[in-house]
Amino acid sequence: MARQFYTGAEVSRLLKIMAWNKMNKFHWHLTEDEAWRFEIEAYPALTQIAAWRGHGMALPPLLGSGPHPTGGYYQPRD
Repeated sequence: MARQFYTGAEVSRLLKIMAWNKMNKFHWHLTEDEAWRFEIEAYPALTQIAAWRGHGMALPPLLGSGPHPTGGYYQPRD
């Protein structure tokens, strides 16, 4: 899942569907060779560079992702 960014609402919906189907394991990649999805305040460049992909960026766009930059990262709750 790290290569494609999903919003919090999409992840919540997926977890509800998994629970409805009695699936009890969710393997979530927050970091990978092609994405960084977790904010660490001490290392802001990780989310500024590795959480986004698009034309002219460090990570090229995926096939069919369109002309605009895509991506994002998850922020920890207090």
